Amino acid sequence: YEIRLSLVGSEMCIRDRSRTFPDLVVTMNDTEELFGVTEVIDNSRLVVRNNLRKTETIAVSKSRAASWGTDYQFLAVRKLDVALNFAMNNQREDNLVTQQLTSKTDSINYAIQTRIPWRVWAFTPRYERAETETRDAIRITNDLKNDIFSIQIYGDIAKPLGIRFGRREIGLANRVIVNSTVKLDRKRSSVNPATNFVDIYSGTLTADYTVSQNFRLAIGGNFAQEVHHPDFRKLDKSTFGLTSTLTIQF
Repeated sequence: YEIRLSLVGSEMCIRDRSRTFPDLVVTMNDTEELFGVTEVIDNSRLVVRNNLRKTETIAVSKSRAASWGTDYQFLAVRKLDVALNFAMNNQREDNLVTQQLTSKTDSINYAIQTRIPWRVWAFTPRYERAETETRDAIRITNDLKNDIFSIQIYGDIAKPLGIRFGRREIGLANRVIVNSTVKLDRKRSSVNPATNFVDIYSGTLTADYTVSQNFRLAIGGNFAQEVHHPDFRKLDKSTFGLTSTLTIQF
């Protein structure tokens, strides 16, 4: 609980006051034992968060901010790393002078991802969704809905080689690390379709090739394409990029 005082004449008066309660974080490990699903889930971790804060400027304004969220991580069928996230936030501010709503925002976010290993590769698909609605005393000022689909591909390929020159043998690491991400970012809004009604397709690729401890070559590329609402096709654009680096150490 917090208060801020101000001196009015010869009297000390309360100008601002705020209270945060609850402010709670609960963590629980090994929930599979509680639910009796130890054959399906392992190494689980559940985190729950809850927060409520109220603030008031006496006779001027008051606000309220509430948040609730949870994270759940576990290993499914002893092979797949799974992560689940959910968050809900509500904010409201009122003008006590005019007795009107100043702003109100409600948002919901959730995501799910898993990591799938296969030989020297690992695939991580992910889905995220965010919904936000903001309004004032008259109208809705934001109604953004955002969906993100992505997959990350990681590979670590190593096949050491040995080259013999006479009696001397030179060892080569011959290792390639590949990291790639493909993503679709989809935004939808009826309030501001010029900037928030768009599909963004993007991808990145990097390959780090190590010949030996003295030589390393890195190659990378990326692209992005924006596809806007049919009324704003002139805003469509595409970008590409390539990079390469050769490192020699002695």
